[in-house]
Amino acid sequence: MTHQWLNVIHLIAGMVWLGGLLLMAVVVVACSLGKNSGDNALIGYVRRWSRSVTSPAMLILWACGIAMIVSHGGGIPLWLIIKILVLIFLSGLHGMLSASLRRLAGGETARSNPMVRHAPYIILVAAALVVILAKMGHFLG
Repeated sequence: MTHQWLNVIHLIAGMVWLGGLLLMAVVVVACSLGKNSGDNALIGYVRRWSRSVTSPAMLILWACGIAMIVSHGGGIPLWLIIKILVLIFLSGLHGMLSASLRRLAGGETARSNPMVRHAPYIILVAAALVVILAKMGHFLG
C-alpha cells in the first residue's frame, strides 16, 4: 500500500514539475525574443512560482522515486536507468532555466543557448520518453 501512495505522489509531483518546467521554458524563450514592459512582472511571477511550486515538486518527485526504488529492492532494470538519466538531464535543464530567469530578472539579456532556446520542445520530448519508459517497465514487470 505504501508503494501505491508513493507512486501516486510521484506521478502528481512529476506532472506539477513538468508543467512548471514548461512554463519556465516558454517564458524564458518569449522574454528572450523581445522587449516588453510586462516582462519584469511576468518573470518575477514565474520565479516565485518556480521557487514555491516547481522546485519543491522536483524534490518530491526525486524523493518518492528513490524511495520506491529502495523499497522495491533488487536490481535496477535498464528502462529505469534510462528514465533516471532523462530525469537527471531535465533537472539540469531546470537549473539552466532558473539561471536564465534570474538573469532576465536582473535586466541582463538572455544568453543564446540552443538548449534553452529549444527547451519547450526538449521538455515535451523528454516527458513523452519518460512516460513510454515507465509504461515499458510496467509491462516488463
